[in-house]
Amino acid sequence: MNYCVRGEEAAAQITKLTGSNNVQVIPLDLASFQSIRDFAQAVKDKYETIDCLVCNAGIWVPMEKQVKTEDGLEAHVGINHMGHFLLTNLLIGHVKRVVVVSSGLMLSGKIDLDDSR
Repeated sequence: MNYCVRGEEAAAQITKLTGSNNVQVIPLDLASFQSIRDFAQAVKDKYETIDCLVCNAGIWVPMEKQVKTEDGLEAHVGINHMGHFLLTNLLIGHVKRVVVVSSGLMLSGKIDLDDSR
C-alpha cells in the first residue's frame, strides 16, 4: 500500500477521533536522502517552529536479505540512524527539542567492521 494513502487514512482517523481538522500529511521516506530533504524543506516552508521532533521510525529485516536504501546504505544504518540524523540536522534551527526513541533490538545488534558489503 502506498505510504501517502496510509498517511491520509491515518489523518482521517485522527480527525475523526479528535474532531480537529488541523491534521496534515507530508510524505517522508527515511530510506531516501532526497525524500528527507524534500520533507524538511516542506516543513520549514509550512511551519516557523517545531515544538518537538520525535525520531521514532525504524525497521528490522533479516541481514541475509541485504536490503539497501535508495542511496546504497545498509537499510538498518540508513533508515534507523542516518535518516534520522539527516532529518534532525536539516530541521535543527526550527526545532525546540528532539526526542530519539529506540527499541530492545539495539541489544542484539552486532557490527562487523570487516564486512564491506
